[in-house]
Amino acid sequence: MTLSGTVSSKQAGENVTILAQPAGQPASSTQVTTTSGGAWSLQVQPQANTTYRAQFEGASSTAAAVAVRPRITLEKVGRDRFLAVVVAARSMAGKTVELTRRTGNAGWVTIGQQQLQSIARTNTTVVATFTSGVRLGTKLRVFMRAAETSPDYLDGHSNFVVK
Repeated sequence: MTLSGTVSSKQAGENVTILAQPAGQPASSTQVTTTSGGAWSLQVQPQANTTYRAQFEGASSTAAAVAVRPRITLEKVGRDRFLAVVVAARSMAGKTVELTRRTGNAGWVTIGQQQLQSIARTNTTVVATFTSGVRLGTKLRVFMRAAETSPDYLDGHSNFVVK
């Protein structure tokens, strides 16, 4: 996403400090320089529930909170087997994900649930496997409710795969 603003002096070449505070993690700062008219912008990749604030000449902007979703992917790993992978700034091990299938105009219907499990190489990536005997051509995806992802993340869903 892009953060942007204009400094009160409306001058180019001014330094603006952008403070980022992800939930439960240390704050960081980035320096940007204004362009014509005092405009500045910064491309960011927010982590879990990050709050941003711009500072210029002792003044501070209103804090802007950015909520994000965990990164969820679904892969077909066998004839009837699927692997869900969830990546977040904190471990989601023990949380529940739902395997859902597309049903015409009705949307997505839950057909299975699994608890996410830690993997050896990192505590921020967790997995769950599903076995489902749905018909060929069925669209599947994984959904994670806000009750499972909160307080730092919004609800989220994976890409869909076709069996």
